[in-house]
Amino acid sequence: MEDIIGIVLAGGLGTRMGKRIGTNKHLTQIYDRPMIDYPLETLVSAGLKNIVVVTGPEYAENFSKALEYWEQERQVSLCYALQKEPRGIAHALSLTEFIVAGRKSIVILGDNYFEEKIPKNKIDEFKKRNSAYIALKELPDSLLYEEKDGIRRARFGIAKVELHSIVSIEEKPIKPKSNYVVTGLYFYPSDVFDKIRRIKPSWRNELEITDVNRLYLEEKRLSCIILDGFWSDMGNPESSYRTTIFLREKGLSY
Repeated sequence: MEDIIGIVLAGGLGTRMGKRIGTNKHLTQIYDRPMIDYPLETLVSAGLKNIVVVTGPEYAENFSKALEYWEQERQVSLCYALQKEPRGIAHALSLTEFIVAGRKSIVILGDNYFEEKIPKNKIDEFKKRNSAYIALKELPDSLLYEEKDGIRRARFGIAKVELHSIVSIEEKPIKPKSNYVVTGLYFYPSDVFDKIRRIKPSWRNELEITDVNRLYLEEKRLSCIILDGFWSDMGNPESSYRTTIFLREKGLSY
């Protein structure tokens, strides 16, 4: 699928995982393999063989060694882009522009686990249309919120959906308009980098992918995939443990 390139965003400091993990969080073990194996499998099972991994410079060599399996056994062509400081998902994506080189991309966060495979009909749609897609998952309140600095807000970007169409998107709102979270799976046309250049840093001083998605929404070029199966961001000890238990109980392994 040379007309679509895969991108795994695996940078950041991993502060939600604890202070002493000693490596990039995406290399930590989830069940029987490194965390990053799961998003890689999602892309490879969708037919993508050319994949960019974005990570920080501190552990780039570790990634190269850990992912030899994908290159040697699964014939995946991997290349790397380095994000020197954590400045947000959209910033990390921007670093791949010259590698993407005008192609469409399917982007996945390196700490996301998806039980479901990417639907083939959605990939076929994406090839034909000049639109972006985001994957949504409805979560119960018990998994939706986090409290930080005395403020309770949603842990994720939230999409309001009517008749399977996105009406609005908010980044980690205090009062979410729905329980549909924006997961870490995005399909982007080649003009995504133009969109990134148009956005400004948020209150977190990061370039937010939510702002990119809003631009597509304003242009009526944003569609959604609503997931039914298990999904987890694996980005903190609770969610990584929940994913491990799910994999163990289901007997799942790639």
